[in-house]
Amino acid sequence: MSAVAKVVKKNKDVNTDVILGAVKSNKPITIKTYYLTESTEEHLRNIIELVLKKFGKSDSVETCYNSVRGLVVNATRANIKRVLFKEMGLDITNPTEYLIGMEKIEKQLNESNFFKFKNELTKQKLTVETTFKFSPDMFSVKVKNNFILLPHEYQLHTKADFEKSSAGNLDSSIRVREVISNGQIAHTPSKVVSLNQYKMDQQIFSHVSNEDTNETIFKLDILLKDKNTFNTENFGQEMGALFASYKAKFDQAFKENLGSGLDEKN
Repeated sequence: MSAVAKVVKKNKDVNTDVILGAVKSNKPITIKTYYLTESTEEHLRNIIELVLKKFGKSDSVETCYNSVRGLVVNATRANIKRVLFKEMGLDITNPTEYLIGMEKIEKQLNESNFFKFKNELTKQKLTVETTFKFSPDMFSVKVKNNFILLPHEYQLHTKADFEKSSAGNLDSSIRVREVISNGQIAHTPSKVVSLNQYKMDQQIFSHVSNEDTNETIFKLDILLKDKNTFNTENFGQEMGALFASYKAKFDQAFKENLGSGLDEKN
């Protein structure tokens, strides 16, 4: 198992060194935050830029950054909802009380208000954990909450976060154009509340809520290498090497057989 580089937000220079070292050695990078600050956003962008530049995909930086940012903002909003429901004394697991609560707190869930909840988020240890993993073939980003996304919450979350246009709204920067699979997938473990996957252009979004681990993970995958092109190139090289090997063996066998024939004539 590869080590994970954790970004500590106390010293900007140290963080930069950690990020550069991790990207250079292809080590996963994890950032924990209560809400997006200016420095956290800078770290997210730096990681995405460094990784995509390393693998020749600089043209995907803005699209990837907006998607990751949107996932982190939505995960933060889910944390703040739990703070507010606790303050109101409403049961977030109850579909009816959930709808009542959401009507009351909708305006408070604007991103510009997130900083106001820092103390409560800290007290309740409600962090958002973002992990970057990458290789020459794939760039993956996981955004994790330490609770399950409830079934009724999932339905509203999907409608709000995966179908709204991003025009003029950075919080909803994800617009899904193709639904690969939606709803509970058959034959999944009984403790998995939801397991879904969506595709937008070259990005694949998926999420799973699992009662066993008590966590919800939203994941973004970006294919960095065209596997068909990659395999074609490899095939050509391998066939060339194979042909050279067979030719050498054929030449050797031909010489040996020719030598044997001359000996018999003598």
